[in-house]
Amino acid sequence: MESFVLHFRVVFDFFYSDSCRADDAIAYDFFDDPDEWCRARGEASEELRNSKIKANKDLAHLTYTRLGRMYEGKLWEVDVIVQELSLAMSKFLEHVAKEKLAVEWQNAPAMLGPQLISRILQQEETI
Repeated sequence: MESFVLHFRVVFDFFYSDSCRADDAIAYDFFDDPDEWCRARGEASEELRNSKIKANKDLAHLTYTRLGRMYEGKLWEVDVIVQELSLAMSKFLEHVAKEKLAVEWQNAPAMLGPQLISRILQQEETI
């Protein structure tokens, strides 16, 4: 589960981060007009935003918050997270200029989003 949560944070930040360090790769990097991606992707859902906070508090940082979380609060809505990140991946593949992608990605149909996200979050080696 820790691997899933860590990969979730990485993928979430790629699609939804509005601020980053200079060497962070984010979806905005693939658009001449960053507002185009912002409009295409929309806002992260409440479930994704809450999951990001939970990942930060329960895995990535040593916090007191995790101590008070009951068992139910430690469960992850994996299916919802995968579904919503898959939608973001599909939107990305649909709107990105193909010449901005590596050659092997230029013909990837947007419908591959769900398969790609599942593999990334499962930490499969081949995509």
